[in-house]
Amino acid sequence: MKIKKKSKKIWIALLIILLTIITVFGVFVGLIMKKFGKVTFFDLDKTKLDINENLYNDISDKVSKNEYDSIINILLIGTDSENGYDKEQHSDVIMILSVNQSKKTIKLISIPRDTAVDIPDYKRFKLNKSYSFGQEQLLIQLINSNFDLNLEEYVTIDFSGMIDVINRLGGIEMDITYEEMNYINKGLVKMYNLSGNDYEKLKTHGKVTLNGEQAMVHARNRTVGNDFTRAERHRDVISAVINKIASMSAEEIWNISDYILDDVKTNVNIVNYLNKVPSFLIHKNEYLFNITSVMIPSLEYSKGLMEDRSIFSRNRCRKS
Repeated sequence: MKIKKKSKKIWIALLIILLTIITVFGVFVGLIMKKFGKVTFFDLDKTKLDINENLYNDISDKVSKNEYDSIINILLIGTDSENGYDKEQHSDVIMILSVNQSKKTIKLISIPRDTAVDIPDYKRFKLNKSYSFGQEQLLIQLINSNFDLNLEEYVTIDFSGMIDVINRLGGIEMDITYEEMNYINKGLVKMYNLSGNDYEKLKTHGKVTLNGEQAMVHARNRTVGNDFTRAERHRDVISAVINKIASMSAEEIWNISDYILDDVKTNVNIVNYLNKVPSFLIHKNEYLFNITSVMIPSLEYSKGLMEDRSIFSRNRCRKS
C-alpha cells in the first residue's frame, strides 16, 4: 500500500514538472510570437515558385542526404523603396543566406541584380526589375527556374529599414578604402534626407564604424569597382550585421528587436525554427568563424553584355 502511495506521489510530481515546463515553454513561445507580431507576414503560393523538387539528386555526389536536409536557405531581399510602399520597387539586393547546420557554416550567396531573365507575360529584363512586376512571388520563381533551386522563404527590407536596423545596432565595423570613403561622403545627403537624422560625414578610412546612412551608401557603390563589386559590398554589409548582432547579449537583442522586426517583411514561420535556437547559440562561434561569401554565377561564368541599351550580367551557365 505504501509503495502504491509513493508511486502515486512520484507520478504527481512528474506531472507537475511537466505542466510547469509546458507552461514556461508556452509563455516563451507567446512572448516570441508577440515580438514577431510586429513583422509583416506575406505568404507565397508555393505551387507557383518553380521549385526544383529533384535538387538533391542533382547534387547527391557532392553532399550527403543528412547534410542536405540540415541546410536552411532563405532569400534576403533589399528593395530600393524609400518607405516600403513605392509603386516602382526593385530588388537592389538579392542574396541567399545559406546555413549549414551539419558543418556549422554560413554562406552568403549574391545573385547580380542585373542578371538577364525572361519574365513571363513581360519580356527580357534585369532580374531586379521582376520585383516591381510580381514582388517576392515572381522574384523567387525566376531565381528557382533560372538556377534550378528550391527557395521558398524570404526576408525583405527596404532602404529606410536597413538604415534604421544598422543605427539601432550602433553601427557596423568595416574596412573602407580612401576612394570608398570619398564616395560615401558624396552620397550621404540623400540618405540623411531619407532618415531625418543629423548629417555626419565619414572622417577616416581603414577599419571604421559606419552608421546606417553611411553603410547604405557604401553598399550601393558601383562607381568604385562595378556591379559585381557592389554585390560583394552587399555581402560584406550583411556579414557585418550578423557579426554585430552575434556580439550582443540576449537582453540587448531582445530590447532592440521591436524596432528591427518592424522593418521586416517575410513568410518565414519562426515557430519552425525555435527548436534550432539552442544549437545555434551553443555553436555560435563556429558559425561566425565560418562565414563565406560568393556570387552565382561566378565571375568566370559572367560578363557584362549590352542588351536593348542596358548592361546585363549574362549567365553563360544555367546551373551553377
